[in-house]
Amino acid sequence: MGAEQVFTEVLDVFGKPSKRFYEFLGIIAQDPAEKAALKHMLTKDGADALSDLVAESVTYADLLERFPSCKMTTENMLEFIPNIKPRLYSIASAQEQEGDCLQLCVIADDWTAPSGKYRHGTSTAYLKALQPEARDTFVAGNIVAGGVHVPAHHKDPFIMVALGTGIAPLRAMMQERDVFQKRGEEVGPMALYFGIRNSSNEYTYGKEELEPYHDDG
Repeated sequence: MGAEQVFTEVLDVFGKPSKRFYEFLGIIAQDPAEKAALKHMLTKDGADALSDLVAESVTYADLLERFPSCKMTTENMLEFIPNIKPRLYSIASAQEQEGDCLQLCVIADDWTAPSGKYRHGTSTAYLKALQPEARDTFVAGNIVAGGVHVPAHHKDPFIMVALGTGIAPLRAMMQERDVFQKRGEEVGPMALYFGIRNSSNEYTYGKEELEPYHDDG
């Protein structure tokens, strides 16, 4: 595994730094002012300074830029920066309809820090930047069993409740029943309660799929 792969696919360099990381930077800082600032933040009097950094959503990479005299070795980084944790998304498509194409419902995680700096989530920013037509496009992942269970028979009535991206597995179930209905099989009624705060940008799949499903019975 090369260094580029380690820092782009393994270590969570854009994650939230731990207190232990601040402590280590305070130990290895070569500049006296940086060393004093880092150690001050871990005291009772420096709590506000540390809170300001946390509010800014600083990352491991941000701290290394902010305190350049902290020269970490690769071994240090492997020890003090954790691995990227897997993100779990619900599958939003039925295999009976989409075949080998697996669809996800993901809300972009982005926000503006108090300083006005634009911030974004590591995973969602990566997914948004993907170019599907590029040959080197790659997403590592695996499928795990979910906790949502469907009725034993397609004839059974089904009441569904979803908030936000919770619509994902329910969309897959609706797609599946739609496929069976179009094959001429009898399917039971489905009722969906979909909670959203803003219909203009959170009514996911609504106009394109949910309402047509309703109109088709």
